[in-house]
Parts: sequence; structure tokens; C-alpha cells
Amino acid sequence: MPVFIYFDTLTVQTSKVLPLYDLPKLLAAVGGSMGLLLGFSMFGIMCTMAEEISAQFWSKNRAKKARKKGVNKKKKQQKDSIDPGMQHRL
Repeated sequence: MPVFIYFDTLTVQTSKVLPLYDLPKLLAAVGGSMGLLLGFSMFGIMCTMAEEISAQFWSKNRAKKARKKGVNKKKKQQKDSIDPGMQHRL
């Protein structure tokens, strides 16, 4: 028993599947993303280094000021410990 198939039209429709990214576009997209992430990483490292350097700088300056205040405090204590009648000679 033969089977007959009839179509309404005699046109043939073909479809072709194309890749969304070809190799150069794929490499450009991956490279761009990697460059962006590397840039953020380097920015973070530079900010951390700047914070550390400034912290070291400020701690040294604070130590110098504290020592200077300590010396001034000692001089003031020495003045206060001297007999009040002798202070006019200082």
C-alpha cells in the first residue's frame, strides 16, 4: 500500500545555523573582560599601597610630634618642680 504526501506549496525553506561569535569576536570579548578585571585588580592594589604608605607617613609624623610634646612636657614639669621664687632666673 503506497503512501502519498501532498504539500500546499512547492517552495522549500532552508535554515542555516550560524555561531553567535566567531573566533576574533570571541577573543576580543574575553580579552576585554580580562583587561577590565585586571585593571580593577591593579587599581585595588595601588589603593592599598597608597593607604599603607600614608599610614606609615602619618604614624611617623605623629611619633615625632608626640616626642616633641613629651620633651616640652618634661621641660614644663622641670620648671614647675623648681622653687617658684627661682623661676624669674629661667
